[in-house]
Amino acid sequence: MTDKLVPPPDGIDLPVIHKLNELYRLIYEIGLKLPKHHRLGIWLKIENLCLETQEIVLTAVLDKRQTKMNLVTTGKIKTELLKKLIRNAFEISIINRSAYFRSQEMLREISKMLNGWIIYLDK
Repeated sequence: MTDKLVPPPDGIDLPVIHKLNELYRLIYEIGLKLPKHHRLGIWLKIENLCLETQEIVLTAVLDKRQTKMNLVTTGKIKTELLKKLIRNAFEISIINRSAYFRSQEMLREISKMLNGWIIYLDK
């Protein structure tokens, strides 16, 4: 038995939603270790963009098929923007190499999932 409480399942168990949640946890944990001036600059934008991406993808999951394509495409664009902003944070030494590579790997997986979804919706 673990001491950690686990919330009940929410009924939306797509891998892309799970991966976005993992990414947000990582971004949040990295942000806790950053100095305030970094946390309130580019990192705040990264954290907010990650939350926006989660909202868009979750909306796509629950929306009608006719409107999914625009939402999934928007989620893909925001994922690509997250990749660029996190790379910028790495290049200006806000985050370390380990955090950069972990986040980029997650974003690469999310991007592949969204691409697959776009291909499926385009049929």
